Order: sequence, then C-alpha cells, then structure tokens
Amino acid sequence: MEPLGTPVISSMGTVPHTATKNRSTFKDFSELWKHRKQSLGKELAPKSDRLYCLHVEQNLLCNFSQPEEVSMTTQQIIQLERGVNGVEVEAVLVSLTDKNLIDVERYWQPRLEETSEADQFWDWEQKHRIYTRNAQYESYAIECEGMTQGLMLIAIRGYRSWVEAQRRIVYVHSIATAPWNRTQLQNPVEYRLVGTTLLEFARFRSYELGYGRLVGLHALPGAEGFYRKLHFMDCGVDEEKENLAYFEWYQRQSTQSDEWDEWEDETDGI
Repeated sequence: MEPLGTPVISSMGTVPHTATKNRSTFKDFSELWKHRKQSLGKELAPKSDRLYCLHVEQNLLCNFSQPEEVSMTTQQIIQLERGVNGVEVEAVLVSLTDKNLIDVERYWQPRLEETSEADQFWDWEQKHRIYTRNAQYESYAIECEGMTQGLMLIAIRGYRSWVEAQRRIVYVHSIATAPWNRTQLQNPVEYRLVGTTLLEFARFRSYELGYGRLVGLHALPGAEGFYRKLHFMDCGVDEEKENLAYFEWYQRQSTQSDEWDEWEDETDGI
C-alpha cells in the first residue's frame, strides 16, 4: 500500500451548454470528445498512456464557495482506438464504481506486481474510499468491452492556477491506465487514447464548474514531452514537490462561448 501523497502514474455528470462555433453545439462530453479526437489526430495521440502526476498538499488550499454541482453519476460514450490497427471502438466513461475497483484488484494488480511500474502496489480502493468521502474529489473510470481500462481521481475544489492565482483549477490527483494499455509493458497495446481521454474530461469538468478549462498536475521526469504535446503550459519546477515540473492547461479568462471557440480553434491545422 503506497503512502498517500506519493507520485502516481497519470496514464470524465455533465451540464449541457449551448455555446456554439459555426452553429455547432456540443451537448455533453461524448459529443465534444468525438470532435476533439478528430481534431487531435495522430500527432497528439500518445504512443504510450504512461502519464505522471503528483498529489499536492501545500498552501494552494483555499476557502471557496460551493461551485456549480452536477450529478455525481456520469456515463459518457467515447471512442478509443485498438492498438493493433487503430480501429475505433466504443467505450464508456463512468463514475468509478466497485466494479472498476474489482477489475483493478483482479486483473491489473497481478500484472503490475510483476513489473517495476511506479504504481505496482497502489491501492485504488483506498484512494477512492479516503478521498471521495470529501466532495472536493471525484473519481472516474473508462470501460471498454467489459473491462476497466483507466482510472482518474481529480480535485474540483481547493486548488488555484499558478498563472493567475485568483482562478480555480481542476487538479489531477491520480490517473492510470491498465497495464495492457502501456507500451512499455505490451506492444501493441490493447487500447490507445485512454489517458488522453481522461485528461480531456478533467478539462471538460473544469469548464462545467466555471473554471475556464484550467487543469493542473505535476509531472515526473519522462512525461514532460507528452504534456507539452497536449499544449500544457510548463510552469517550471516545484521545489516543494521534489523539483517536479508543474504543468497547467491554461487559457485567458473568457466567456463560455469564447471557450468553445478556442477549444476548436486550438487544434485547427493539426
């Protein structure tokens, strides 16, 4: 069982919004991700879902008023890609349940314990039980063909932007993909885009909460290039967190309709 607050491998309900771009409307994350996935293309798709982030317990904690709340039960249809041929396959992003924790214990852990992966002894049941008893945290999973493919724990309150300290962010506490979706353990992987989809949902969640799609995390060495490729801003090292680099999906303050425009514009031409 890993101590709480140790580095974690980083491998998304929803309120409809009606902001448009060229009269197109995304009613939920399922529609948005389908559009984003087409825009991202192969250039931004990671060759590996081995992402890293770190839990932060420092003076970023603030007293916030209750943000806009949505249903804690999420079910969004998404698309992953088969690692062997790139063919799209339908998957679902859901609020984390006991089924997902059982999958991790029965199918992830035996494989991970035979590796040197940083999360080989993590206890996701403990993470879920301890953190999500607090409304500050939410946990999600991606399921495909009956199996849990990725997990994410985010903080929706208590964290501020490093760029504009008055603005709130969604902070990615923990994120991981199944061992068979990591190229360092299996090539070709079973499914691609698991980690990317989870991160995009954290961004969508930030939008829902009125945080302007700001998302932050800490990256371990070796993952910085992945975050830069996804257009995270490298905010430099954090001396209070073992000099790990802090990354943030940052953009200027704007109206909700502007945010939808920029969400599409930022991948134009890729």
